[in-house]
Amino acid sequence: MDKIDQVIDWVNTEAQAVSSGATPLVGAPPKLAAAKTKLAAVRVRLARIGGENRAATAAGAAGAALRTNVHGGAVRRFVDAAAGLEAASAAASTAAAADVAAALRGLAPTAAAADVDAALGGGGGGGGGRGGGGGRADADADAAVERLVAATTGGVTSARAVELRGQIEDLRHRNGEVASLAASVAEVHAMFVEVGLLVEQQGDLVRSIEHNVEATGGETGRALEELKVARAYQKKKRKWYIIGGAVLVAIVVVIVIIVLVMNS
Repeated sequence: MDKIDQVIDWVNTEAQAVSSGATPLVGAPPKLAAAKTKLAAVRVRLARIGGENRAATAAGAAGAALRTNVHGGAVRRFVDAAAGLEAASAAASTAAAADVAAALRGLAPTAAAADVDAALGGGGGGGGGRGGGGGRADADADAAVERLVAATTGGVTSARAVELRGQIEDLRHRNGEVASLAASVAEVHAMFVEVGLLVEQQGDLVRSIEHNVEATGGETGRALEELKVARAYQKKKRKWYIIGGAVLVAIVVVIVIIVLVMNS
């Protein structure tokens, strides 16, 4: 579990750095994506260990209760880390999207708001933006970029136009990362829900172990009571044997004395 704890601590640190602003918005998407990947690996490992614990408990293996409790603690820490990562990812996605849109409006202050939004809708080299990348969305985004360039520079072939296209392309790339980050929020939430179910299963397993321990303890208690009764019965029976033997010896002694007296 040490490795799992280390990964969870790292994820918490990265999520906190993004939430606090220690990690700039530009660097947030790759950091949060790495955290999500590591957390997904932990989820798989926790699920596997949970299955092993259930099998060990069913088989009555020694130490199953301890392993289950340790695993339960790791699962709860995972759930907390996933919740923190989800919150950090959602906040970063919203802030980054607003930052990109503001930067694009700064480059093309006279452009129509619809063209600004449309320009950010294509893939733009970011691996899929809000328009999903490719096809009609990219075509519409490219057309919007050209309108932005024309509205800002007054001509689409000047050096300023070429520079502006490059700057807009960079922003579209960043927006693609933001869109990916927004999608990862849903994936992290799914992990949160899935492992939340593990917590419930873990609780059922612990309760089952406790019930078995209590039942075993009850049976042991009853067995001890029966043993005490049996021992008491044996002591009582031995006492009567001793008394009976003493009486028998006394009778024999009396008879011997009588016989001796009569013979004398």
